[in-house]
Amino acid sequence: MRDEIKRKIVTGLVIGGMMAINVCPTYANTKTFTKVFVSGSSYADPESPTVEANKDSDHSYVEIKVTKMYKDNGKSSRYKYSKAKLYGWDTKKKKNVRCVKNSDFPKTLKKGKKVKFSLLADYQRVGKTIKYCAKGNKPQLDCKISGKMWLDQE
Repeated sequence: MRDEIKRKIVTGLVIGGMMAINVCPTYANTKTFTKVFVSGSSYADPESPTVEANKDSDHSYVEIKVTKMYKDNGKSSRYKYSKAKLYGWDTKKKKNVRCVKNSDFPKTLKKGKKVKFSLLADYQRVGKTIKYCAKGNKPQLDCKISGKMWLDQE
């Protein structure tokens, strides 16, 4: 009788663990950025992006979350929005190009909210570099931002 109860408990724990793993997204590659300067009037150049990372899997989207925004002098601010474009390298054209669907280029980010970008098929592959280029929300306000970019998610 005890062995049967033990088996049921172990089986329940194993099934519960497997369900939890499948429900939670996989974050294989996270890139953090801290107090990166952002121009209010223009996007960061893809040659000097806000942050970039190489993909470790063939997953189809990237998420970005701006966690803190500062005045351009680094002091705290009440700023809430910035804009984002994602680029990837096109080996045929030998230049940086949009690597996300049209509806995600550009996209407005709200501080504290994770925003999802759907990658084009060519940029879902292992080894592709994704470059996040930020811009301020208002042309007259430069700022600095901190946050995270998650790649390689299911």
